[in-house]
Amino acid sequence: MNKTNKNLPYILLLAPALIGYVIFAIVPIFLSFFYSLTDFDGISSSYSFIGLNNYKTAFQDDRFFYSIKVTLLITVISCIVINVAALVLAMLLNSLRKLKGLFRLLVFYPQILSFVVVGFVWSYIYNYNTGVLNYVLQIMSLDSFMQDWLGDQQLVIFSIIFVIVWQSLGFYTVIYLAALQTVPQDVVEAATIDGASKLQQFKAVIFPLLSPSFTINWILCFISGLKTYDVVKVMTDGGPGFTTETIAFNIISQAFVSNKQGYASALAIILFLFVAAMSIVQVVYLRKREVEA
Repeated sequence: MNKTNKNLPYILLLAPALIGYVIFAIVPIFLSFFYSLTDFDGISSSYSFIGLNNYKTAFQDDRFFYSIKVTLLITVISCIVINVAALVLAMLLNSLRKLKGLFRLLVFYPQILSFVVVGFVWSYIYNYNTGVLNYVLQIMSLDSFMQDWLGDQQLVIFSIIFVIVWQSLGFYTVIYLAALQTVPQDVVEAATIDGASKLQQFKAVIFPLLSPSFTINWILCFISGLKTYDVVKVMTDGGPGFTTETIAFNIISQAFVSNKQGYASALAIILFLFVAAMSIVQVVYLRKREVEA
């Protein structure tokens, strides 16, 4: 029996997944690049090749650069808050003696809800006139803290960031919790015997051992943040004005509202390259940091 015949069962098992990946991931990337070189509007069957004009337009478009700024703001702030809060929560859950399962369920529960559902729920909570948040502030005689949470240009981005953190926190907490349970207790006990404080134990022993999980969480969170769309669409539709318009929102708006499929494809390719570049840089840096730790 030759080598090809031996590998045939494995090839047949991999084939459906590989074919699906090619059709739904690889082919769309090449089609997007193809259409980014045209003036295709997404409706008519005729279109013209315009070379790199869509890319030139993108880099001269203030709206596109503003969407990059909004996306990076949401991504960086949410990733920092999520990782800090998730690590703290994981350590608290890991130290519990009773009701561990219940508290883990409560922390993870928002993660099972889609951003569309979460966005609708929090839109009602944030509503200025009928929302629960302002109602609670009112009955507590804190009227001065009542805000138009989704209408104020200074607050709206932070309102969205809070929702992203609330929905995503459980997932990243579980990863940190799993990593904490692999930390050798004899190492921690040795540090305690040597007189190390809790903070010193965390800095010198626990956190270095959590570096791989931090790398995973940060990369996943960063990539997710750069693709933020659904929660913005549901809660603000990019408003007020273009205040909460992310790159993904801008791409979809250009494609299906303005009927500029060619231009939207160019923006999508730029986003793809940006995400790939940022991911590679962060992985290299964080992996190097793991080794040093």
